[in-house]
Amino acid sequence: MSRVIGLKKTKQFVFVKFDNSITLKIANGFFNKIDLDYDLELSDSQFSALKSSSEKYNAKLTAFRLLSRRQHSSFELKTKLKQRGYSERSIEEIIQELRGADYINDFKFAEDFAEEMISKKKNGLQNVLNKLRSMGINNEILAHVRELYQSYDEHEIAFELAEKKYNSISGRIDDILIIKFKIYNYLLCKGFSNEVIRKSIEKLGLS
Repeated sequence: MSRVIGLKKTKQFVFVKFDNSITLKIANGFFNKIDLDYDLELSDSQFSALKSSSEKYNAKLTAFRLLSRRQHSSFELKTKLKQRGYSERSIEEIIQELRGADYINDFKFAEDFAEEMISKKKNGLQNVLNKLRSMGINNEILAHVRELYQSYDEHEIAFELAEKKYNSISGRIDDILIIKFKIYNYLLCKGFSNEVIRKSIEKLGLS
């Protein structure tokens, strides 16, 4: 048996202290749904169920807070919840619930991320695919993204970026080698291949 020997309320949580030396951090929204008070005794099974349910509720609040800031892949969300100390069981249950409600969708996440990185920020496709892979996106979805951008002309985009970079630095730098180096590094950071970068620099007449 475990008996409640202390209740400390804050704006977001209630810290419930038991005589087994364990203190549970229970979100106010969850605490208001249950009947807990001083001297209440819980059986081992009741205590275990309370601990599990409370943790899952807290983890779900954390997940929604993270998702309110930006989209996350399933892997990203799992990682962040794990870093906050939630159990694998609670995390898996929440991920499944969020997928079922379409709060997380790796296909949509990958499409939106690629759109942002390619259409708006002008990154190379391989760079985008590598970043998506690091976010836990699987091969099926990566192939889908690659197919979406199969007509993406990296040479044209890379040259456009190289030209803009050249115009921004050529007025204050005279050394052609330094200019080429800066353009090369800039395009490399954008994720373009050595071949694409080389052709862009040649097109600028800097070869």
